[in-house]
Amino acid sequence: VTTASNGKQAFDGGLDRALDGIASFQTHAVASGREDGIPRVWVLQFDDDGAKQDSLLEFSQLAFDETAYDVGLGGNMEYNTDHVVVSYNSLVTPVS
Repeated sequence: VTTASNGKQAFDGGLDRALDGIASFQTHAVASGREDGIPRVWVLQFDDDGAKQDSLLEFSQLAFDETAYDVGLGGNMEYNTDHVVVSYNSLVTPVS
C-alpha cells in the first residue's frame, strides 16, 4: 500500500512490522499490529471523492506518551464514522 501524496509505502512487508488486525470504515481504515516489537495502531485515510477507491491520502501512527504500553483495536461497529475505539493500558494507566 502506497500513499498518493508522496508514494511512500505504508506497509512494506518488512520483518520489523506485523499486522494483527484491520477495521474498515467508509473513508478510512485502522490497522493494529507491532512494529519493532511494540504494539501500534495506524490510521489509513483514503480519498473520499469516489474517483479512485484505492487512493491512500495519509498514513499515520497513533502516538502515546508512555514508552511501555499495550494498545489494540476496540469494538468498532459503525461503518460511517470518523471515530475509532482503541483499547490502551500501561503500567501506570489502567485499561481505557
